[in-house]
Amino acid sequence: MTHLRSAISLCALLTLAGCSGASATTPEEGFMDHAAYSQEYRASKAQLTFPPGYPATRERIEPAEEDNVWEVGSGTSDAVAEWNCAWGAEYLRTRTTSDRGAAALDMFTRIRETPAWDKAWPPDSQAVINQIISKAELGDPSEMQELVEANCSDLL
Repeated sequence: MTHLRSAISLCALLTLAGCSGASATTPEEGFMDHAAYSQEYRASKAQLTFPPGYPATRERIEPAEEDNVWEVGSGTSDAVAEWNCAWGAEYLRTRTTSDRGAAALDMFTRIRETPAWDKAWPPDSQAVINQIISKAELGDPSEMQELVEANCSDLL
């Protein structure tokens, strides 16, 4: 359960990429404003395959706040996190009723193949996600359920 709490804080970790107070807003300096963050998120999301029926108009973009800047890559990380949550939720919805459940779990595991995996998920979080995947592959969806409920319950 302690490991799962680390994964549950995944969203909090990813939101740390959006920081306030700094004034740098150019990619050369490693930060961007909300417009650039949103553009990066949308461009990254457009490259991902979501589950059937996933609303194309759904966005999980961090809100713009005065003086906030985002680290370059945080839009991509947020898009990948949304994609991964969508496949986790799809797995939970379909795992006992169709072959779509196995396909959804396969898509969930592909987070490890994304460039964001090494950039945005620290080793402890990677270990937790790997544990969730291992348990789901053995037929135990409990930790996947907790992860999805904590990070993306709006997708259930």
